[in-house]
Amino acid sequence: MTRSANYWADGQWNFYCDLCGRKAKSSDGVKTWDNFQVCKHHKEVRNPQDFLRGIKENMSVPWTRPEGPELDANPHCTTAGRSAVPSAAVPGCMIPGMPLLV
Repeated sequence: MTRSANYWADGQWNFYCDLCGRKAKSSDGVKTWDNFQVCKHHKEVRNPQDFLRGIKENMSVPWTRPEGPELDANPHCTTAGRSAVPSAAVPGCMIPGMPLLV
C-alpha cells in the first residue's frame, strides 16, 4: 500500500528517494553505504568483496651474492675498433667522437 507523504507527522519530514524519486517521510527512508537516501525497500547490503584486502607478498630472495668485477662484454674491441671511423670501427665497440688511434 503506497500512501502519499503529504501529511503532518511529528518529528518527520519529507524526502525524495534517490533511486525512484518517490516522495516519502523520513521514517520510511534509510541511508545506504554509498550515501544515498532511499526508500526502505531499496536498501542494499554492501558487497562483501569490498572488504577484502590483498595478502602482502614477500618478493625478496632468500640469499644473494655481491656483484663480481665488471667484465668486458665485448673482448674483441681494440683501440682502433672503438673509434667512430666507419671502416675501422667494430659494431658494439664504437664511441662517438673518438678519433682513429693507430
